[in-house]
Amino acid sequence: MTRTSVIIFAAACCSGAIAAYAAETVQISQQGVKFSTKELSASPGTVVVFHNDDATTHNITVQNPGGKQENSGSQKPGEDFSVNLTEAGTYDVHCLIHPKMKMTIDVK
Repeated sequence: MTRTSVIIFAAACCSGAIAAYAAETVQISQQGVKFSTKELSASPGTVVVFHNDDATTHNITVQNPGGKQENSGSQKPGEDFSVNLTEAGTYDVHCLIHPKMKMTIDVK
């Protein structure tokens, strides 16, 4: 292999590795004491950003398919809370302050 071939091969390998780890980001708004959608389909590795566009504080809890929960704590107006969807399955999302605020995320 020539030096040029090695450089081209290395560049091809690296660019593929970068593409494999590039995550999609989806933003979900909270406004009017509800999520901007009730259901979302996503791929593993997707990052969901919950943005509080509301005039009230929320507390977002996300339960992954394995039962582990992530909690935003007090999420004041204008703040973001991010969750990385690492497992396939259904994620249940709700606000602990506003029990009617619910959504599901299906990761395939």
